[in-house]
Amino acid sequence: MRDDGSEEERVYCSSSSSTRSRSRSRSRSPTSLFEDSLFTLFSHNQPAHGDPGDVCKYTHTNLPPRKIDSSSGSAPRKATLRYRIAQNSGTNTKLFAHHQWDAGLYLADLIAEQSFVTTQSQAASEVALGKQRDAFADVRGKTVVELGAGTGLPGLVACVMGAAKTVITDYPDPHVIENLQGNLDLALLSKPNTAGNSSQRRPNPHYAEARTRVEVLGLGWGNHDEEARVYNSSLSSGGSGGGYDVVLAADVLWVSSAHPLLIHSIRALLKRDRNARCVLIAGFHTGRPAVRRFFVQLAQADTTGDGTLADGRTAGIVPDWEEASYAGIWERNIDGATRAYSDTEDDMGDISDRGSWVVVASLRWADLV
Repeated sequence: MRDDGSEEERVYCSSSSSTRSRSRSRSRSPTSLFEDSLFTLFSHNQPAHGDPGDVCKYTHTNLPPRKIDSSSGSAPRKATLRYRIAQNSGTNTKLFAHHQWDAGLYLADLIAEQSFVTTQSQAASEVALGKQRDAFADVRGKTVVELGAGTGLPGLVACVMGAAKTVITDYPDPHVIENLQGNLDLALLSKPNTAGNSSQRRPNPHYAEARTRVEVLGLGWGNHDEEARVYNSSLSSGGSGGGYDVVLAADVLWVSSAHPLLIHSIRALLKRDRNARCVLIAGFHTGRPAVRRFFVQLAQADTTGDGTLADGRTAGIVPDWEEASYAGIWERNIDGATRAYSDTEDDMGDISDRGSWVVVASLRWADLV
């Protein structure tokens, strides 16, 4: 316990700097054996952080301040979101929800960076100069759904950065869903302030208001009833049309046999609008061929005759050819360097390279030009 009586935060997670506090004595559970194997496989960079039950911190300069100084009206720009990693069980270990993965941290960063403009004058200047801002992950005023959320960090950041409605989903495992529900309060509701200057610093009401615009729902990919429930939640935001302006997905390509189900859920939930985007970031944990197969299958129109995919949702979904830098798909490493996506069919890739790079994709409906 800390001096203020709150639970100690044992892990600090950030894409820019992450450190890990680990017990000297660890039980040889299936989870710890899996985690230790990551150290061996990804000796140059371990793409997973934290242990089941750990409370993590995510910090970004673009997050709204948590506290407001009532004496001056000013507040520090640096702010933090707290969230917990789910406990694992024999049934949910295969969901890979018991760590915070690099792809989720990168996606959270992307949302925070693209959903923020320093000043109105800066925004006007960019328009005047004809600058094209990368905006595919700009969630302000949009409906957002996160698939395979794990800790829910990208969805939490989207909510805080101004999404009109955010729905955070994962497989309806009790441990995972209960943890996601708890993370809404942990991240967005203020802790009691025991400091002596509490009369001058008050919680920023933005976070409590953001809590009213986010919910957690269970979603097994390809489950028509659960997809319909998540889809219907997008209608409550009052926007035009059904479905979500932005679909978020981080490290969801682990199991190739689940790709058709994931693709079905993306098609069912992405709004049929030329500006709607699926923003996906994934590691090469199971090799480059598996990642390539997913994008190839996603780009193909559905020809199964699935009656649940109405209103043109059988169309292919492809990288955004209008994205200025890499036409909608590229790779990023742990240092922030980027390169063109390598569409390799047979090469698994060097193991250390696979642990340091992720694929980033901004995806859109192929038929809506």
